[in-house]
Amino acid sequence: MEISRHGPSMSDEDLYFENGQARSRRFEEGYYGLLDGLEESRYVFLDGNGLNDITTDCYTQVIAETGFGTGLNLISLLERRSHWNKPPALHYISVEAHPLSRSQFDTCHRNWPELETWRQQLATAWPEPTPGWHRITIKDISLTMDIFHGPASAWFDKFPVNHVEHWFLDGFSPSKNPDMWTAELFSNLSHHSQLGTTLATYSAAGFIRRGLRDVGFTMSRREGFGQKREMLTGVFNTPIEK
Repeated sequence: MEISRHGPSMSDEDLYFENGQARSRRFEEGYYGLLDGLEESRYVFLDGNGLNDITTDCYTQVIAETGFGTGLNLISLLERRSHWNKPPALHYISVEAHPLSRSQFDTCHRNWPELETWRQQLATAWPEPTPGWHRITIKDISLTMDIFHGPASAWFDKFPVNHVEHWFLDGFSPSKNPDMWTAELFSNLSHHSQLGTTLATYSAAGFIRRGLRDVGFTMSRREGFGQKREMLTGVFNTPIEK
């Protein structure tokens, strides 16, 4: 296991719990759904990207996420991946402007005992909540994670790969966190996508659908999770001039 850390400390006092749900004071919004955050993560981001059984171990799967939050999407992916026949190595890339401390991260997923193995592995390797890029390597589960602690607008300056296979668009809601849903960010997504790259987001906002369509994604509406009527999925199939 290898961990790299750098940069001055950032505040990690944003997290609180209400009725068992992790919430952000800054955005006054839950990090995951109150009904069942784990099932929501599986439905929206894993199913929405078609991340079912993959039977080859001959390549590294690259998945990137806007808004790491508590890390629930990564942990739910690791749990599902453990049931695949021959899971590929995973390179997971994410950004978080307000990162949690190790103790906060360690607290967030205790409601789901089925995630315990992966929660413990990530908690052991958890980087300090300091600005800049941090890399975690856990060889036992063939995971490399690069997480950028800072604003999404600076995330792509030293992005560690050229092409991403699947995007999880999981910032807080556009009305409360507009910096995670900008035309510039959508353009950067397209620049780091290839034909067939997929994306999924819980949001069904029209400007998001149009913005992603304008940078080369074919967008579709899908039934939302729980009480949410719709969500969006997309496939990159129209490269724009770069």
